[in-house]
Amino acid sequence: NMSCCPLIAHRTISAAHPAALLTRLTRTTAAAFSFESTARARPYHSSSSPALSYIYSHPPRPRVTEQSRSWPITRPFPSGITRHLQRTMATSSAPRAPNELLVETVREVEDKYDIEYGGYLSNHFVHGLVAARGIGADPQRLEQFKSAYAEHELFGNTLEPAKPCEFVINDANFLQHLHKRSHFQEYRQFFLEKLKEQSRRDVITKYLPLVFKSFSGSAVHPLIQLGFALDIEGDDTAVASGLAYFCYAIEGVELDSVPVGDYSEIPSDPLQALALLSEDESVQTAPYPDSFQQRLLHSATARSRAYAHAWPAEAVREEDEASLEAAVEQLMRTAVCAFLATGASDFFVLHGVTGAYALHRVLPYVDSLSERARFVGMFWEGFVHVYVAQGKPPVDAAALELRCPLSWEEVSQKMLDTTNDEHMLKIVYVCKKFEEEFGKPDEGIWKSAAALAKTGFVDPKIWTPSS
Repeated sequence: NMSCCPLIAHRTISAAHPAALLTRLTRTTAAAFSFESTARARPYHSSSSPALSYIYSHPPRPRVTEQSRSWPITRPFPSGITRHLQRTMATSSAPRAPNELLVETVREVEDKYDIEYGGYLSNHFVHGLVAARGIGADPQRLEQFKSAYAEHELFGNTLEPAKPCEFVINDANFLQHLHKRSHFQEYRQFFLEKLKEQSRRDVITKYLPLVFKSFSGSAVHPLIQLGFALDIEGDDTAVASGLAYFCYAIEGVELDSVPVGDYSEIPSDPLQALALLSEDESVQTAPYPDSFQQRLLHSATARSRAYAHAWPAEAVREEDEASLEAAVEQLMRTAVCAFLATGASDFFVLHGVTGAYALHRVLPYVDSLSERARFVGMFWEGFVHVYVAQGKPPVDAAALELRCPLSWEEVSQKMLDTTNDEHMLKIVYVCKKFEEEFGKPDEGIWKSAAALAKTGFVDPKIWTPSS
């Protein structure tokens, strides 16, 4: 559960702290993990790897045209975003009408608890509720999760009550209090008022570009909070909290001061680039074994930035709607493949998957194509440096060939029966959504990643592959 902490840059965790053990555990597990498969494990970028042919045999599927779907849109959308929203609505198996119990519960917990607790832990209440409901939790199971999370204790810390507002944030002083890890409730009230007057899209389009740089400042949680909140139809309470968290969180890792190295010989395929990066001895993990945030802050070099800029150099920088859509799909697939191929056990890479889903949900609410392209590029660079900070766990190509025989209903029910850990519920929810949106026939990565997911604290043993 340590992945829920923003891991503030100035907080160093001692070697005796459980988080230090988790850091070493996740790195060791990822390095040692070996899938039981008929295929021999091999580097992803090897020319002999069937996983290489996998990528090229699964090009982006044909786009759904605007004429082939009907969805009421009251104002013009960028054409690609219109198609994206239409596909999402058309392929989702979950009812889109507001769920009264979910909305009521979200309002209750958002008003009652603060966004962080214990000085460095992130409140995951909304994420867990959305994920549990999304994978089939009935009202009784949702109430069970609510009770368990409200009472949970992590390293001696429990959820903290919401702080009272000290003053009013308005457009005149909006910029004065950003990224100071203070005044969350003031920003939350600001956005609650804005969302009463304007649509989600209008508010996100106006304010998110001003604060998006903090998406990685609290271990991607501002983005995750906002993305999961957008899955709650009929209520904007959690949307206001997601935007407020961007304002509250410290700025992400500063990369602009580090030059970008030559990436002309680095594969433009992002997963191939990660596989090559895992073996590049010139890129070293920063020597802070007990602090993820310190490793992340010191992870950027000209060489590591070159790996991040090899992709999406063309797709994103061209700022073409169709190219950007294809890049988004490739990013989602890469995040899941990276999690699966590195052992489906690294908590911080798992956050890359749930963060990618959140980005996927947020992008349709941003009018500007150039801003959407910027967000995609920033997220990918953050993902690369999380991978470096986690010790560059080896990429095992054989994992991408696995096929989980369980149905999604079985995977979901087994997870609901096994754990209240919101991270596990979220990975099932997200991977199922990804398969609905991007899946192709006989493609097993989504369900395999969900069924094999585990952490240093939780191994639900949903499925064990056999040779």
